[in-house]
Amino acid sequence: LGNVGIGTTGPTSRLEVSDSDINTAFPVANSQLPISVRNSATTNNEWTGIGFRGGASTNIFATIATQLKDVAAVTGDLTFHTTNAGTSGERMRILANGNVGIRTTDQLGSGVGVVGLANAGTNPTTNPTGGGVLYASAGALLWRGSSGTVTTIAPA
Repeated sequence: LGNVGIGTTGPTSRLEVSDSDINTAFPVANSQLPISVRNSATTNNEWTGIGFRGGASTNIFATIATQLKDVAAVTGDLTFHTTNAGTSGERMRILANGNVGIRTTDQLGSGVGVVGLANAGTNPTTNPTGGGVLYASAGALLWRGSSGTVTTIAPA
């Protein structure tokens, strides 16, 4: 097995794409991106993404994908999916308008540039080391610190 390089003669990983012309700050024009993954579909709600597998499994364990929301307006959301105990699910979505949803996009209200948090599936019961855990429970925003104290930041 060898490494494959595009734009380089000395790749240091299995696939390395190198483009010395992309030294400008983002955002860059689409034609300047060194890698592009494309779904040529021309209808709304189509998906394009990268899947990650491990070992000899044919199952995808995680994906980074985009859902094209409006072809004419060139609008799409970026999503992150993982698989836990055989069940795949969307864990986070960055919407085209800048909203971020963690396990939800229904909790964003009509805001723009906001973060939505779903209620914790299981509230944390152990004390985090050297920090804390921010989570929602029954609609309230809570913080569990390393001492075990749970503080309600905002009630439901």
